[in-house]
Amino acid sequence: MAVVLGAGVLCAGGCSRGTRVVDSWKAPDVAGPLHFKKILVVTVHPDVTTRKLAEDELVRQIGAGRAVAGESVMPGDGRGDPKSLAAKAKEIGADGLVTMRIGAAVARRAPSAGSDSYAPDSFRRDPDRNMFASEDPGGATPSERSVSIRTDLYAVAEDKLVWSGVTESFDPRDTRSLIAGIAKAVRARLKKDNLIE
Repeated sequence: MAVVLGAGVLCAGGCSRGTRVVDSWKAPDVAGPLHFKKILVVTVHPDVTTRKLAEDELVRQIGAGRAVAGESVMPGDGRGDPKSLAAKAKEIGADGLVTMRIGAAVARRAPSAGSDSYAPDSFRRDPDRNMFASEDPGGATPSERSVSIRTDLYAVAEDKLVWSGVTESFDPRDTRSLIAGIAKAVRARLKKDNLIE
């Protein structure tokens, strides 16, 4: 996720169809661009395989010389606790931290162009949830799957959340393509917000 910062290393291909940022926030006192030298990437998800796939893809997107997968330095518990994550990031010498967590995975009809299918307060109502899944009573097929992911970007030295965004992806083929699509959408938004070049 060249979200993290600077070098244009993002999705070269294989992005999931229809990934877009549907909500974002930037710390008002943060001026960009940010220049993180080392970034810890952490996926908050109960399944180890999914975490590893997602983190490996993020490391690939950012660059192995600049990013460290959370699973390699903190397997297991503590991934949802911001204080534990910040402490681990400092311990390994990271100045940036990216976290991703699933907000919703639902089967439903894809929205028509221009419609907004995202409920902006879904993460704010329950910011610590890892996963929510429901089926649309409208009879959507499994290929009409929508996945919402919250991505947070922290400046480790300041112990500060500098950016947060929610992406919505339709019909992700697999975890790698989903993460690549999210990285592309988040990178575009970070550029728009003047946080990366």
